[in-house]
Amino acid sequence: MHPKMSQITRQEVLVLKRARYARAGKEHKTKIINDLVELFGYHRKAAIRALQPQPVIGAPFVLGRPREFDPDKLLPPLKAIWLHALQPCGLRLKGALPDWLPAYEADHRRLDADQFLHSTGWFDTEWRWMADPKIAGLGAFGDLDTHKLDILMWLLGGIDSVAAENHPVTGRYGDCDETGEALIRFKSGVIGTLAAGFVDIEDPVKLLISGTEGLPFIVNDQLF
Repeated sequence: MHPKMSQITRQEVLVLKRARYARAGKEHKTKIINDLVELFGYHRKAAIRALQPQPVIGAPFVLGRPREFDPDKLLPPLKAIWLHALQPCGLRLKGALPDWLPAYEADHRRLDADQFLHSTGWFDTEWRWMADPKIAGLGAFGDLDTHKLDILMWLLGGIDSVAAENHPVTGRYGDCDETGEALIRFKSGVIGTLAAGFVDIEDPVKLLISGTEGLPFIVNDQLF
């Protein structure tokens, strides 16, 4: 064995080589055997035996991160970040996590606390009328997104078609919608999304434009 290789490293190398050996063709199998002979000082027959599938005794030796995760622990922060990042696809969320996780860890009590759904709401006191469509004329989606829609139309032009939904979340205000989201096709060919809600307390991302020439966005009222 290589003089500087620890027993743990030796096991890790064996696991990797064994997996590659199982998938390899004849020529590559020979190369893997030669590698083990050189690394560990094995006889060729001993190297071949070491590369065979091993019976699992007790807990298996696992490399890297665990393959099973506890959804009760991971989904709350992951969902909070996904929503605040404007619901990106999986690939974009993966790329965004390194930027979002530090902020989440610094502020996680506020992000995943039960107060989102169960604490006193914005409109539980003197502002209650704003969550009553009979008085205000609309709910959260119409109230908050009217201003955002005006900005989008100023930037992108007229609208060709829209698909949208809105609905209550906490049920605190009866049938009044507390959140909503729309998918919009502009006449220019641009496709955009528009989201707003009374339950999005922080609302850090005001605007994000993804195009061939750049990615400008506004977070916490700062343009990047």
